[in-house]
Amino acid sequence: MVGGGGDCVIIPDEYLKLPLEQFCIPKAYENCLLHVMISDGMIRDRIKHMALKIVKEYETSFKDSINLLCVLKGAFRFLGDLFNELKDIIRIRESPLEFQLNFVRLQSYMVPSCESVSSITLQNDKSVREPLITGLDDASEFRGKDIIVVEDLVDTGRSMRALLERLKGMQPRRVRVASVLQNART
Repeated sequence: MVGGGGDCVIIPDEYLKLPLEQFCIPKAYENCLLHVMISDGMIRDRIKHMALKIVKEYETSFKDSINLLCVLKGAFRFLGDLFNELKDIIRIRESPLEFQLNFVRLQSYMVPSCESVSSITLQNDKSVREPLITGLDDASEFRGKDIIVVEDLVDTGRSMRALLERLKGMQPRRVRVASVLQNART
C-alpha cells in the first residue's frame, strides 16, 4: 500500500525489458508494444501479497466494515482482483473482516471547451485543471470509518492529493491507498 511505506517493488528505468515473443500478446496490442516490463503473473502475485497485507493489518484493529473506495474507471479491474483475493484470504483465515465497495471518479485531464482559460494549463500536450471529484456526496458514509482508496496508477499524485484532502474533511478514522503502479517521479 502506498503511504504505508517500504513495500513497493521499484522497477528502474533501465530494468530488463522482456521480448514480446515470450508472452501471449493480444493481436490488438502487437503493433503497440516494444517489450514487456511487468508480467501479468507478477502483477497478480503483488495483488495477492497486498491483499494478505491488508487482512493482517486490519484483523487486529477491525471495528467496522472497511470501505474500498475504487477510483473509476481505471481501477475497476484492479478492485475486482483485489476484492477476490481479500475474500479468499478472509475465508481461509476465518477472519471477521468485512468490506464495503464505494466508487469515486477523478478527472484531471480534459479537452478544452468553453471553460475559462485561466483554470486550464497545458502539461505534456494535455489540458489540466484542478481535479474534479464526483461520487463523494454523503460525508456520513465515511465518518469514523477505515477507507482504502483503490487506484490503478498514481501518476503525478495531484489527483490523489486532492482526493485525500477531500476525504480528510469527511473525518474518516484512517485512509490508506492501494495502488498497482506509482510513477517513480511522484
